[in-house]
Amino acid sequence: MEGVQFERLFYCTMINSLNYSFFKIPIFFRSLQDLPISPLKTFNIIIVVFFLVGCSDDAEIKKVNQFYIEGSQFLEKVIIDSALYSFKSVLKIDSNHLLAINSLAEIHFRKIEIRKALDLFEKSVLLDSSNAEIHLKIAEIKLFMGDYKKVFENINKGLRLNNQLSQGYFMKGVAYKHIGDTIKAISSFKTAVELNDQLTAVYYELGLILTLKKDSSAIFYYKNGLEVDPVNLDLLYSLAWSYSEFGKLKEAEVVYQELLTLDKNYSSAKFNWAIIKMNKLEHDTCLILLNELLVAEPLNEEFLNVKGKTLEYLGLYDEAKAVAKQLISLKKAK
Repeated sequence: MEGVQFERLFYCTMINSLNYSFFKIPIFFRSLQDLPISPLKTFNIIIVVFFLVGCSDDAEIKKVNQFYIEGSQFLEKVIIDSALYSFKSVLKIDSNHLLAINSLAEIHFRKIEIRKALDLFEKSVLLDSSNAEIHLKIAEIKLFMGDYKKVFENINKGLRLNNQLSQGYFMKGVAYKHIGDTIKAISSFKTAVELNDQLTAVYYELGLILTLKKDSSAIFYYKNGLEVDPVNLDLLYSLAWSYSEFGKLKEAEVVYQELLTLDKNYSSAKFNWAIIKMNKLEHDTCLILLNELLVAEPLNEEFLNVKGKTLEYLGLYDEAKAVAKQLISLKKAK
């Protein structure tokens, strides 16, 4: 009888062992006390259970690692749906897997599923509040949502853990800019580039604010940004615009020409250059630039308006009247 019961128990243990957790094992052990088997066989059963549960844990760990590696590879290749499936599979096995939680949150953020991303990042912080970059991720979402109080709160949490994170100071600068505190915005942006002089976005923001404040040091920051990325079209455009704002039209023209060599369809740069030419009374060149713009955008009222004025300056009154009639027709059609 004892042998039969042992064999039956051994068989059941093997079948169900993969479903056992370490929380259930003590209950199982207590049940052994009621069986009429020897201490030696009881010990053998315990060894078998621990072995099988250990095998089960090893198998689950392997699955988790496999799913996570696959998810990371999919994410790197921007195969988002497959990455999503892999990370969700990790969390079905281990709901507190921090790397999978953070990766899944990042995917939701990229898909602009803000609420899902925020929930996951907040769960991550609850599990491990020592990750400074996750606090900054939450701050980034709050910045996206316009919740500036929470932006500063989460950035400060992150920077208390690691005060060398340039991204934190950059986001602080953006938040201060949005609430109208340009002095603190400038200070935060300057700290960001001191920590990381490769952040072209920071040079752009500094150049913009300083130009609007009539501070010519803006040009210095735009130039620094272009040292990092010499073919950054937005920085080139902003530098040319800044030159114009400070009356350096010759320098502005050189930069606009360089930009249009890189991208001949950068319409706002071509239009600004046309305006400079008009102000310098170089109406023929201005008209050439405007005609090029109107090929791509024939109904652009701003382009047409400047063309009409340029035609008047050139004494081409009939053509100027035709442009004026076209503008009237466009306004009536609205």
